Amino acid sequence: MYKVLTSEFAGVTLPGRMITPLWRTWEPDQITCRVVPQDIDVHDDIRKVSEKVLEIKQPSVNNETFHYRRAKVSDDGIELEVGRSRYQFNLLHAAFEDSIRRDHPELAETLLHHVREDDLFDLGKLGGPLSSGVGITTVVVLKDHQTIMIHRSQKVTTNADIDHPALAEGVNPEEGISGEIDLSSVAIRSGVEELHLPIRREDLVHLGLCVDG
Repeated sequence: MYKVLTSEFAGVTLPGRMITPLWRTWEPDQITCRVVPQDIDVHDDIRKVSEKVLEIKQPSVNNETFHYRRAKVSDDGIELEVGRSRYQFNLLHAAFEDSIRRDHPELAETLLHHVREDDLFDLGKLGGPLSSGVGITTVVVLKDHQTIMIHRSQKVTTNADIDHPALAEGVNPEEGISGEIDLSSVAIRSGVEELHLPIRREDLVHLGLCVDG
């Protein structure tokens, strides 16, 4: 069984899929992440939406990122596959943010016209290359079973200005130069860079991997 996740942006529910079976955990050496080249061809309406979102958000980026493609799950572990894409197509979830929905409702409406739930996880359709960028969510649990809470910035997309148990860390394009991404290293980097915690590889417990549409 795989858990279905949902995220809500301004009243629009976006689906996700937990690709780790319920109640399962993984050791770091059971998870591999392979980078594959992929050219993305999108509808003109989608390209216009992405350009508008970039114009509104004005992010400082290198115009390159990774997106989820597929994962093969077995008793031995998970083989995750990601593709390279342009940053603008991984930013499309921002069209569902409250402020953009309020000031530019046509952007989200355009996306909803082209993307159906079933398409989000189908590589042959729009949702595949436009799915969320690859990132790591790290929950820090200490030896005495206390959980560290992080206060979220007012400027972040979700859970803004509240205490939250999770760190979100994106995968940098340079981490995939070798053709593989060490997801454990990304999780360690999130704890070291954001909280200055001496997290080691042997400290990690992989509770699961999910795809958020």
